[in-house]
Amino acid sequence: AFTFLQKRLKPQEQHQKTPIEFKDLCCLLTTKSIHDAPPFKNWEGIAQGRDKLIDQVQSMLEVENSDKDGEFEKVNRPENSTGRCRVNHHQGSAV
Repeated sequence: AFTFLQKRLKPQEQHQKTPIEFKDLCCLLTTKSIHDAPPFKNWEGIAQGRDKLIDQVQSMLEVENSDKDGEFEKVNRPENSTGRCRVNHHQGSAV
């Protein structure tokens, strides 16, 4: 499976940002568990990962806003912070 993926994905290798990124992608696509892939060994899951991302973006916004204004305005986390996107089925748009 690894050889097949390398052959099919090889053209995408030129777009990697780091020398090991392509190898990690192939490894991730062939493992039984996401935790078997070294970059995701300590991954806590979707919800926790999204919460960490929100916290990181929050910190970046605080720094950016404090740089501009000398103070910062905290951006509140949405009420639905379970790591899932709410979808308005009537209008078909994500909320």
